[in-house]
Amino acid sequence: MSAELQNSIAMCGTFLGTFKYMSPERIRNQAYSYASDIWSLGLCLSECATGAYPFEECSSCIEMAQTILDGQATRPDPNRFSESFMSLLDTFLDAFPGRRMNADSALCHPWLQMHGATS
Repeated sequence: MSAELQNSIAMCGTFLGTFKYMSPERIRNQAYSYASDIWSLGLCLSECATGAYPFEECSSCIEMAQTILDGQATRPDPNRFSESFMSLLDTFLDAFPGRRMNADSALCHPWLQMHGATS
């Protein structure tokens, strides 16, 4: 298990993953952690809920990166989704990794609790 964890931590220093789901810190080639995964989860949740990727689709990776860095995500319509869901997305998609909710805290979030995601 220790070897697996060390390998997982080492992967944090590489540039892997689906580009449009990368967190701002990954795009900037800054140090990153599990908070980057929380960002990606937030994008996936938003896309599953709305049926659309929350950033404007672009014709190049550079444009896509700039769109993400500029923070121009399309927020889901709050009239269609609960306040609890919207607050979860807001904390997952914070551009500053230190302010993003971590996994342990997320499991205590009311929206996840309401839907049985407790472990």
